[in-house]
Amino acid sequence: MMTRHQCDVCRMTFTQKSNMKRHKKIHTDHRPFTCSICCKSYTDLYKLKKHTRVHTGEKLHTHTCEFCDKTFADLNHLKCHQRVHTKERPYPCGICKQSFALTGTLQSHLRIHFNEKPFRCEICNRAFTQRGTFRAHRRIHTKERPFACRYCPKSFAVSSSRSKHESVHKAGKLLICDVCHRAFDDSTKLTEHARTHAGEHPFQCEVCLKVFGYHSHLKTHRRIHANDRRFRCSVCQRGFTDSSNLIKHERIHTNEKPYTCDVCNRAFIDSSSVKKHKRTHTQEKPYVCEQKTCKMAFSSKHNLQRHVRIHTREKPFVCKTCGKTFRHSSSLKRHCVVHTQVKPFSCEMCNKTYRQFCNLRRHQRLNCCSIDS
Repeated sequence: MMTRHQCDVCRMTFTQKSNMKRHKKIHTDHRPFTCSICCKSYTDLYKLKKHTRVHTGEKLHTHTCEFCDKTFADLNHLKCHQRVHTKERPYPCGICKQSFALTGTLQSHLRIHFNEKPFRCEICNRAFTQRGTFRAHRRIHTKERPFACRYCPKSFAVSSSRSKHESVHKAGKLLICDVCHRAFDDSTKLTEHARTHAGEHPFQCEVCLKVFGYHSHLKTHRRIHANDRRFRCSVCQRGFTDSSNLIKHERIHTNEKPYTCDVCNRAFIDSSSVKKHKRTHTQEKPYVCEQKTCKMAFSSKHNLQRHVRIHTREKPFVCKTCGKTFRHSSSLKRHCVVHTQVKPFSCEMCNKTYRQFCNLRRHQRLNCCSIDS
């Protein structure tokens, strides 16, 4: 009688011991074989080799589905695909008798019975049964939206949300913003978005009276007053009120820049930075000063806010030592050096030191010891 090798986790049996060992890696999420191009990892070398064909374009054998003419490089992939048409489900669960078309789907299902959650979020510690669900969850923290709508600029964190949204396009039920032509599938979302153009900020912080256009932004802001910096960097221990800010900060340590400009290939830490950068190529300036006598336009919201303080004469940055106020945070930082007596800018020629870089440059010009010469 043929010896059967049983997995001690899910009780699945195999004719070969090597197959059983390879299968057990699924429970531990041990994937030692990593693609050098896209960093996707696999439990065995065979699967990695098949995957690399995606990058090389290599198709050793092309197999065509007789039902829909879709082609596959691997015969097993074709067989699995054809079960979509035939409704065949040859892999039954030994516990609840539910059956599946793929062994991988069965293995994911078995984790539900054994309460096995091998995929753990390193930010909020939440655990998941399936890798796909875990990846979708992580995008809550990273704010990544890789699934772009084919009909409008809107993008989504999960493909199912994109499909649902695109069906609204096809049905002609989309709500369009009159100002920027951004599309929405819900009237509440459109109304909330319209406030950004109207300059409305209905949500006010009861501590510092700062106002926000979105309630979610107010909730995040409140953590500053509560000193609630629950998201902490594992490298330098710096705390953040928002998980997305932590993820962006950690890229400073890893030097990771996943967002690339498609014009000049310059890389950036986050998507908002690459969007702002692209405006240097397009000369787009969507943020316009609403003062009747001004109407100056800017490429970023931050620059507009700095400019508006010229009209309002607002100086929100206060020196804690002498009470002097400033329009910009950078001006406050330069001023604070006066109180510390620190002179961080030193002349390389004569070693004379200055509190501000502009004073060092003035000294170098007057004394003919320019660092450029």
